[in-house]
Order: sequence, then C-alpha cells, then structure tokens
Amino acid sequence: MKRIVKFITAVLPLVLVFNLIFVGTSSAKDSDTEVNGVQNFTLENQTLLSDGSEVSTFQLNPENGESPVIYDVTDNKDTVTVIATQNGVELDRAITDKRTGTIKQLKNEVVVAEYKIEDHVTIKSTESNSINENEQSIQSAQSQNLLRSAYNSGIGQYGYLYGDFTTRYGDTYTLNFGVGTSISIIVGALASIVTGTALVVAIITALGSTVVANAITSLISGDVFAQFKDYNLEVRSQGKVGLVSKQTIVNAKVNNYRTGGSSWVYLRTEGDGRSWDDLCIIGAYNVYLQNL
Repeated sequence: MKRIVKFITAVLPLVLVFNLIFVGTSSAKDSDTEVNGVQNFTLENQTLLSDGSEVSTFQLNPENGESPVIYDVTDNKDTVTVIATQNGVELDRAITDKRTGTIKQLKNEVVVAEYKIEDHVTIKSTESNSINENEQSIQSAQSQNLLRSAYNSGIGQYGYLYGDFTTRYGDTYTLNFGVGTSISIIVGALASIVTGTALVVAIITALGSTVVANAITSLISGDVFAQFKDYNLEVRSQGKVGLVSKQTIVNAKVNNYRTGGSSWVYLRTEGDGRSWDDLCIIGAYNVYLQNL
C-alpha cells in the first residue's frame, strides 16, 4: 500500500460527533494511562484514497521562529520518500529502501549522504524492566470494574460503564540520531519500520530537539514501545444491560535518554471508537427503550 504523508504545524482540530437521540458530553481521553499531547508535529488531515494510498498532512514549526517546514512522505511497498520544503523551496529529500535498510539524502538531485537504518534504530521485544511496577500492577483486571458513569439528561438516567481488560506490549524501538541529522532522514527511517503516522509523530515530538534549517540541534536518543489495552465493556442502567462492546486503547511510552524523562502519548482507539461517556449515554438510552 502506498501512503503519501505531509508533515505540517497547526493545531489538530477536535471533531465532535453528536448523536441526536441522546444529550450528554463526550470524553476525549478514556484510558487511565497518563497521556501527553503531541505539540511539535500536528496532524492536519488524513484521507484514504480509492487506490489504497493514504494522504495525510502535517507541519513542523521550528522553535526559532523560522517559517514552517512541510514534509511530503510517500510510502510505497519498497521505498519511503521524504521531501522537505520551506517557503516553497526544497531543502532536501530522503529516499529509504526498505529491502536494504539504506537511506540516501539528496540535495539539488545529488546524493550528499547515505545512512543505514540499523545504525540509528534497533528493534527488540519489550522487556519487563522497561515497564515500571505501577504499570505491571494494572496489566489486567479479571473482574469487571466501574470505569465511567455519565448522565443522559434527555431521559434523566445514568449509564454505568463496567469493564475488564488485558494489556499487551509491542516491540521496543531504540533510537539514536546525532546533532545535525536532517528531519527528513529521521522521518524516513521511522516511517519505514513503524506502523502509523501517529507513532512517527509521537516519537519525534517526545524525543525531539530544536530544529534549525531542517536539522536537529541536539541528540535524539531514547526508546519507545506501544501499549495495547484490550477492554471488554458493558453499560448498565436501572439494573439492566444496555450495551456490550469491545475497545483497544493504544498508547506509546517514550523514554528520553537525553533528558531522563518519560511520557505517554495516546495513539488511537481500535474497535468501538465511541468515547466512554458516549457509551454510557447510549447504553442508558437503550435501557430506556427496553422499558417502554
């Protein structure tokens, strides 16, 4: 599948979808995991084309006041091409060969440098010592616990969301990029090995440094792994079950070796994409209909 991605700086618009059959509020964050928002790279829009291509728009806004840098990323089956432009002028481009793991950096259509992904990114299974004791203690809940409640003012009833979950972890990616490395190189390397542009954005943001002329001014060093919380959900109201569903909430934990800091970044919700508040409100409404 071919993906075409543009990196742009802007605030990600919050889209709220309202169901006319109920009145209530929606929650933007449902996981009990601490989540830090992406700030330096922001997704503007994303479209899946009929030919299977995925078109996304991002922007990078340099912290020193320079004009935004736009990154066009084309992800084909065997290659990833990143083109960086500023004020309409191409700064550089990086072409990654997924089969060989090599990246070529070009300026004015001339190859100026070559990189090996394995020199900057290593992949291994996530080890238990990467997860602190608090995280380990909440890896599973075998009995259903009350997760959320919300009031449906349209019918004057509460919905109560109960659920149990198990937790899975993806591979750990350890990253090292030196001062002066082009953002195009970093994006090309990450886009060729990780799934989803949201994770690429999260990694660069959490580990990133000040960017001048499309290059980082301090070392990027750290690791990242994904956490998958698989929920079995049930909404009850007035002693009856009004809704049963499943969700997987995906977050990424990023450990920054340079600063010693760690952060959790929300990536996506798989399965039922409705917020927990919405599930409560809809479940209460379903019970209301049962009682008519």
